[in-house]
Amino acid sequence: MNNDSKIKSAPRILAGAAKTDITPRLPIRLVGQYYQRVADKIDTRLYANILALEGADGDAAVMVSCDLLAVSRGFTEMVRRKVAAIENTPPVDCIMLSAIHTHTAPYLSRTAMSEFWGSDFEISPDPEKETLPEDYAEEISSKIALGIAKAWQERHEVKLAAGFDHISIGYNRRTRYADGHTEMYGSTFRPDFMEMEGGTDDGIHFILIYNTDGSTLAAVIEAACPAQVMEHHDFICSDYWNTVREKIAARMGEFPVVSLCGAAGDLSPRDLVRTPMEEPEMHATEMYNKPGVERVASRICEAFFRFAESAKVEEDAELRHKVSFCQLPLRKVTREEAQAASEKYDALRSKYKTIGEFTEGECTRLSLLAATRNRYEHQQHTDTHPVEIHTLKLGSVCIATNPFELFVAYADRIRAGSGMPNTMVVQLTNGYEGYLPSAKAIAGGGYSAGVNNGFLGAEGGDALVSRTLEMMNSLKK
Repeated sequence: MNNDSKIKSAPRILAGAAKTDITPRLPIRLVGQYYQRVADKIDTRLYANILALEGADGDAAVMVSCDLLAVSRGFTEMVRRKVAAIENTPPVDCIMLSAIHTHTAPYLSRTAMSEFWGSDFEISPDPEKETLPEDYAEEISSKIALGIAKAWQERHEVKLAAGFDHISIGYNRRTRYADGHTEMYGSTFRPDFMEMEGGTDDGIHFILIYNTDGSTLAAVIEAACPAQVMEHHDFICSDYWNTVREKIAARMGEFPVVSLCGAAGDLSPRDLVRTPMEEPEMHATEMYNKPGVERVASRICEAFFRFAESAKVEEDAELRHKVSFCQLPLRKVTREEAQAASEKYDALRSKYKTIGEFTEGECTRLSLLAATRNRYEHQQHTDTHPVEIHTLKLGSVCIATNPFELFVAYADRIRAGSGMPNTMVVQLTNGYEGYLPSAKAIAGGGYSAGVNNGFLGAEGGDALVSRTLEMMNSLKK
């Protein structure tokens, strides 16, 4: 696509891009399930794809998509400290560090789960046999910091095109039954099945960044579907995003593809209505294996190529960026709930010596009881929880980030309230604060809606929507 004549007359935006390999040394412990998995082989390599932007008025933004399950606040700060120590780098507050939510990537910390559920859930890798999470985090934070510096230092005048489409890759994964209760991945092959609890988001959003010669510098793709087709496997894998990048490279050449996970706390790549069985049985189906990766990637690429073929450079594109470090209402429990949970936890925990001896179902139950007990103690000291939010206006695109597995209902309110059709609501950015369920989900219960699954409830969700829209509106002035 030749954009030379348009590029010469368009306003100034500077951009640089980079890609860095963050594949771990094996063996290493994998995050994302209630049971132990140690990867001893690599299916696909892991990467961080980076796009650094600077506007004519000096606003800066750095988008980093990491092939990880999540990036904690601690890891975000580690990367920022290392960026700050390098000369000629952007202001660290402008860095937006996101994860694709693959379940076949390593832990970044031994305490990733114990922060939610207590010391019983701290992992204990064998230093003689495994790469330790803290060593992996130290290594890749340095690589990402250097990648950010490279992208920033190589920024130059560019132009952009943006658009969106609709595809079907993400499906609601919370199944509601006749008695009103809800289960994550519950079977629909039951006489008491009533409905899938929430909606879906079939929107897919794109940005293409062009060099002045019309070649492509980088792409941004946001899709509301976690990268967890391969979630129960025991190898290193970036899931369907690896296949997306390979297909794009084969057709358009090599350039960084910043892969962003849209709000998908209650979504997965699986259509449970057309797969009416219990979850363990589903592990043998295509949507837990390679055919599912190919299906999702093909749909993303079909939409992306359709966009790229007709993309038009935006003549008046500008960059504006806001960041807010705010406190949102903490989800609380009652004294009675905490006391009852403590008693039940002690009774169940006495069954075995180590957490590894419990079934996955028992571990889920233990995590809920422990989190309820711990939350009551925590709320004696604070009523709020710290959250970092970014809003970015880039031409016709508006981007809003949050550190949750955010339920679609909240993202719908943000998109509708933004006044901009091409609005990306990007989850799992600059922290991992667990799920943020809707009021409807909390009433139905089940995994992803419990106090063990996140720090905020419906009150916090309402506050997140309000604060995000306030920031978005300020970008338009």
